[in-house]
Amino acid sequence: MLNQEKFIRYIAEFAAENEVHIRLGGSFQNGTASRYSDVDISVAGDAEQVKRLICGYGRPVFLSHTTNPMGILIVIYEDGVQVDLEVVTDVAATGAGYFHSDDIGNAEFARNEIVFRELVPRDDEPYQISRLFHRSLIKYLSGKEDAGVSVANEIVAFLKSGDKVAKETYRDGMRKLLDLFSAEYPMEKEYEGLLRKMLGCDWCGIPESERKYLLAESDCWEVFLADEQDYVGRCVLVLRRHCESLSALTEAEWMELHRFVKRIESCVKAVFGAEMCNWSCLMNSFYKSSDPNPHVHIHVRPRYKTPVTINGHMYADADFGRHYSLRQNNMVSGEDMQVIFRKMKRWFDCEQ
Repeated sequence: MLNQEKFIRYIAEFAAENEVHIRLGGSFQNGTASRYSDVDISVAGDAEQVKRLICGYGRPVFLSHTTNPMGILIVIYEDGVQVDLEVVTDVAATGAGYFHSDDIGNAEFARNEIVFRELVPRDDEPYQISRLFHRSLIKYLSGKEDAGVSVANEIVAFLKSGDKVAKETYRDGMRKLLDLFSAEYPMEKEYEGLLRKMLGCDWCGIPESERKYLLAESDCWEVFLADEQDYVGRCVLVLRRHCESLSALTEAEWMELHRFVKRIESCVKAVFGAEMCNWSCLMNSFYKSSDPNPHVHIHVRPRYKTPVTINGHMYADADFGRHYSLRQNNMVSGEDMQVIFRKMKRWFDCEQ
């Protein structure tokens, strides 16, 4: 996920503290959500309550509304979370409390269009079209590549100029399209900045297809089993927000990092018998570019005093007691990597 679960916890607390009925819907209600899914909520409140709800999570970088159906607010935050929020007269509340996530089928709510019109800053066509950049990106990154390309080419059609965006060169095509669009229709800098981060940073926009080795996640960090298993259980710990240096981490991010250091070391010691771990946050490769855009991530290499046996295959750490090797010949096979992932994932799931 991005920070959708964090947002959902926030609205549950807001509902209780302010005695405002809020209903969770869509993919997060029915359990089919992916990393890039929108959060769908219905709120039975007035304009002032809805404003406090929206801004209490953080400053939105984009605020718009749907046209079909009319009246659903689209809120995009600086961490990439998108919320589809409808202001309604009633949320068909059942049971105790103010936050509701039960399935009530195809019930229809009467939308309060007066409230949503008070909250939307602009309604002109270029502003509405600019929303399609984010829509295209989240579809593409969630694995719906054809849909993402199709939405991008709606922007091309609006501009009536520029080359069509192709799936094979999606990121480059979108960067050029964003340059072309923003030159003619300037965007709010925070929203454009979010789009450029998602386009320009591989860690900010990890496609769903590359997330199959996700081991664990929290509000601030994600842990992946590394593609290169030159050391059994090698992981990459990735900060969920775009941040360029360790010195810029927040207190919450440092605290969660500390917890993950303990969890990862405990995992590889318990599962594979690792002696210790090498931790590195180098980010040198970002600076090979003339326009570096670093994103904090940390490599974790478990080190072994004795060989590890996976699937009947033995893997020895020939450099144990010395600096890790950047060119290990004893690379773990693809089949054995699957075993490593399953063992570590089981440990993390049980440890929670």
